[in-house]
Amino acid sequence: MEYSKTFCIYPWIHQMTTPTGKVNFCCISFNTAVLDDSGAPISLSTDSFQKAWNTQYMRDLREKMLTGKPVTGCDICYNQEKIGKKSYRQTHNEEWLQRLGAEDYEQRVQSSIKNNYVVDRPPVYLDLRLGNLCNLKCRMCNPYNSIMIEKEWRELDEETQGAYSKFWQRNNMENGSVDKWYESDNFWNDVEKYIPHLKKVYMTGGEPTLIEANYRFLDKCRELGYAKNIELFFNLNFTRMTDRFIEQLKSFKWTNINASLDGFGPTNEYIRGNSNWKITSENVDKLIVNSGSNVALGFSPVIQIYNILSITELLDYIETLILRHNKNMLVDILHCYYPEFLDFAVLPKSIKQEAKKLIQDWVLRSKTLNTKSTNGFFLKNSIESLVTRLDQTMDQEDPSKIRDFIEYTTTLDKKRKQSFSTSFPKLSEMLREAGY
Repeated sequence: MEYSKTFCIYPWIHQMTTPTGKVNFCCISFNTAVLDDSGAPISLSTDSFQKAWNTQYMRDLREKMLTGKPVTGCDICYNQEKIGKKSYRQTHNEEWLQRLGAEDYEQRVQSSIKNNYVVDRPPVYLDLRLGNLCNLKCRMCNPYNSIMIEKEWRELDEETQGAYSKFWQRNNMENGSVDKWYESDNFWNDVEKYIPHLKKVYMTGGEPTLIEANYRFLDKCRELGYAKNIELFFNLNFTRMTDRFIEQLKSFKWTNINASLDGFGPTNEYIRGNSNWKITSENVDKLIVNSGSNVALGFSPVIQIYNILSITELLDYIETLILRHNKNMLVDILHCYYPEFLDFAVLPKSIKQEAKKLIQDWVLRSKTLNTKSTNGFFLKNSIESLVTRLDQTMDQEDPSKIRDFIEYTTTLDKKRKQSFSTSFPKLSEMLREAGY
């Protein structure tokens, strides 16, 4: 049910906490935060989670979406739709129309129109990002989502006399720490009030399996007797997979787990610093074998410069798992738009042409691509939209961004004792041939 081309159901059903203790209306809306009525960002260290639900900011946002006006922060969905990829906006509108039913879905929207865009019912979907505790240093990530990157940034600043921060300043990012706002009694009191109404909860981080507050929330849902009504969704890096975690999932209605893997073997280890492929792949197998019938596994690789010529190796690995275990597994390829110097769109035409050829060759040999299922649709849509974006950006080489990519890569290689040219010989050679 579409009220306009910019309408998204999220502001009527969903609240999100950021790792820094702010509130946002969507996880892919960057550089936005829900403001209070004085114009200041809501802070969960001191403010109520419930307070953020109907501020003037949220009411204005709902009105814009209903009247078809573009909304600040929604660029990723708009860009997805331009390349023919089914956007989060479209996907979630369909999902929640099915979950709520047409009557409930429409009633939420229509009653808000009559009430100055105030939604008088609590959210049914929470996105909880309880801090930045993480054990990895993914190259496309940031200090607000990984304490390891926050620590490494400080070390690099000392080693470069502040040059590392200056590099990031020109790329619109600064370092920062994350306090333990998620230990606030006020926050947990609000969350507990929401639990009876919840249909879905999304947890990422940081790394969710490391964050003790996540276990506290799951235990509270079980204790109050509402776990059986709630679907869970996790993004996990699969560096750990505890029996405690697997056991907790059995109490919930359904769990979708997306593996945040960006390559096969050494490629994943290079991009996702501190990861070990042997441990990662063993944990993937452990979840598949030991989880109940109410758990589904998927993969959400982030396509970027580093893996643009090797993403098909990861697709081969996933296809092997699908065939070996006879299970459907969702694959949804995400695009790295920020930092811009990691976006494959800035690359020379020759590399994009090679990437397109490799993907098209994989399509011809795939045994699972044309599966007639929702998961098959997502994989096919991801592949087709990736090829479309390669075509659309074929002549958009950006030398300044490539130089930033090389500077960033060289800095991290030196710090982490890694080698771009060794890990990606073909990509490295093609960049040299293009004059970089």
